Amino acid sequence: KELSDKITGWHKLNSDLLLLLIGLHLIAIASYFYFKKDNLIRPMFTGDKLDMHAEDAPTAVEKARPIWLGWLVAIVVAGGTYAVVVRTFY
Repeated sequence: KELSDKITGWHKLNSDLLLLLIGLHLIAIASYFYFKKDNLIRPMFTGDKLDMHAEDAPTAVEKARPIWLGWLVAIVVAGGTYAVVVRTFY
């Protein structure tokens, strides 16, 4: 019983810490967007942060990964997470 209570406490603490880190991450993204005028959302999905002022901007665009690949990875990860949660709690 003691070990179970201790591990449950750690789990709750880690859960709260994870929520705090997610919140800080979202605040950082919003700060970059509003104050620095730097959109970080697209690079999170595409994997490339394009600098349109650079001399090699056209080659950077050519090297960009397709947007569908980012969405595919996000869907697979979400599906895997859902499967783990359903299997664990139900």
